Amino acid sequence: MDDNYYGNNSQGYGYPQPQQGYNPPPYPNNTIQANEHFSVGQWIGIWCWNLIPGVGGIIYLIVMCVYAFGDTPKKSVKNWAKAQLIIMLVTFIITAIATTVIMILYGAIIMAAISSASSASYYSY
Repeated sequence: MDDNYYGNNSQGYGYPQPQQGYNPPPYPNNTIQANEHFSVGQWIGIWCWNLIPGVGGIIYLIVMCVYAFGDTPKKSVKNWAKAQLIIMLVTFIITAIATTVIMILYGAIIMAAISSASSASYYSY
């Protein structure tokens, strides 16, 4: 074996020496931006989309999808948007189940009231 590969140690111990002229590849521009964070004002601005009457929720959902699955270089924003979408989905499912149960119970109460009212006579003799 070549002694130069293992350094100047004649017993074969040591580590390979780095080659001269090696330049690491440059980092892409978006890696530097990925470590930047949103300011408090930017977070409040994103959240305020919900406050627009009528269409705020739809706009907020679209913005969250763009941040979660788009080319946003800020990792903290991507993770936050994904968490918001998961919370929105869970809330929608729980609300749908609760609404269905309430409608079924309300319908049963109305049907019971109608059937008991129709069986009773208005004038009892």
